[in-house]
Amino acid sequence: MRLRSLLPVVFCCALFACKEKQNSASTEEKATTGQEPPQKTGDTTETYFSITDYFNDQWKNRNGDPYTLLKIVETNGRRDSAYVPLDGVLWGRLRAYFDAADISDKKYLGWYKFDMFTDETTETTHLHYEAVAADLFLRKMDISADMVTNLVKSIYMETSRQQDGRLVRQKLQYMPDRIFQIQILGSEKGNITKDTLLEYRFKY
Repeated sequence: MRLRSLLPVVFCCALFACKEKQNSASTEEKATTGQEPPQKTGDTTETYFSITDYFNDQWKNRNGDPYTLLKIVETNGRRDSAYVPLDGVLWGRLRAYFDAADISDKKYLGWYKFDMFTDETTETTHLHYEAVAADLFLRKMDISADMVTNLVKSIYMETSRQQDGRLVRQKLQYMPDRIFQIQILGSEKGNITKDTLLEYRFKY
């Protein structure tokens, strides 16, 4: 896999972690007391991990390579599958779910509790984000990277928003050269009205 260009992205996140952890405690405290957490201000180039830049980089390394993915769609228990070629249109459609929850814009600084930790069992470093305000679209994000190479191994995101009178939640996962997984749960008055699971597998 040609993913060397991801190294600077992960290192930037690691450097930013130390600074942001200092602010996360006070931000969380204000959130639990009912006050709005402050946005981080000042002239700074530091931001949260950029999902958009990451997927740009991923496509740069895959554009032109002959990939055929196994598409699996499961809606309320009913399952269908098909083989589809990975082209720019499909890549754009899949990454759009993740791009919509990108928090790399400076306006999001201070609105997420950040933590970085290592998992010795899986030999991965994790960048973990959790929303501290109830109305934020992205609720949670976890990025795992190899402890040795610093290459991203997986991205997991959870989102939530009100749409047409329903609560729509998403669970998104991307593992390079392995899988795109998108689960969409629609609920009304606490009852699930539609459960859709989309999977695009690189290996099958």
